[in-house]
Amino acid sequence: KICLKKYQEENATLFNERTVIEKQLEVQVERLADRELRIGELQQNIKYCEEECSQNHNQIEELSNELDRKDEELEQMKRKIKQKEEIHNEDKICLKKYREENTTLLNERTVIEKQLEVQVERLADRELRIGELQQNIKYCWIVNFE
Repeated sequence: KICLKKYQEENATLFNERTVIEKQLEVQVERLADRELRIGELQQNIKYCEEECSQNHNQIEELSNELDRKDEELEQMKRKIKQKEEIHNEDKICLKKYREENTTLLNERTVIEKQLEVQVERLADRELRIGELQQNIKYCWIVNFE
């Protein structure tokens, strides 16, 4: 009876620990999903900024060539180039920001994945121990009622 009680108490504790671990896993999976979603958004933003930078760069080159050919439009072309350079610089700043945030989120994702691996291992250990305890409880019942 003492053995049975001991096993039942340990089994109850492990069931509670398993429940806590499962809740932690749910939270981690939700966090990972949020990070994955944000990473996807950032990758789209990076792609957009890269295209914008490329387009603006090409436009700047075209305007510079046209400036050489058209002296009468010199001042107008200089203003357009300046505007495009400002946009280009803003896009480069935007791109840098998105890349930094993407790197941070990739690092966070790695940490979360490692935490999930540990949690899954802990859960597997608990499941194994619960199985052992259930066998022990079954054995104690058999022995006690024979």
